Amino acid sequence: MLNKSYILYTLLSFFIGLNLLIFFTLRYFDNYLSEKKRELGRLTEKVNTIKGNINNILHLKEKLSIRYIEEDEAESIILKKLENIKKIYGGKIIEGPVIKKGVIEAKISFNLKPENSKKFIKTLVSLEDSIYPVVNIEKLFITNSKNGTTVNIELNLTQPFYGGR
Repeated sequence: MLNKSYILYTLLSFFIGLNLLIFFTLRYFDNYLSEKKRELGRLTEKVNTIKGNINNILHLKEKLSIRYIEEDEAESIILKKLENIKKIYGGKIIEGPVIKKGVIEAKISFNLKPENSKKFIKTLVSLEDSIYPVVNIEKLFITNSKNGTTVNIELNLTQPFYGGR
């Protein structure tokens, strides 16, 4: 009888130990899955935010009638702008046009002898208001002399395009 009790006690202890092991393993996996579920919820929220932002951008694109520009057309636009600046202001191309990730960039410099401050400001505003290509004034240096005021302007022209390298 003692042998049977001992065997029964040993088997019962073994099954209790096995059940405890299974319980702790399942508890660990439950915690792991709960963490992954929370992480998935956060990622889903981010994806929904990004989708909303994309929809807003597409809506703005339609509203503002912005169109996609291919690389060839972007290069043509920036070259035309460079030629216009060279023709009107006697500009000198410093750099470019250089094709980078999805944009074509060029730098041009020119001297301007404005007749008065209104014309000078009008020129700056017309340069800054350019949509195709985007024009950023990099440097502006004003020199006063006996011959009048001379303004040296350096522009950075940037034309984004669809399908960048």
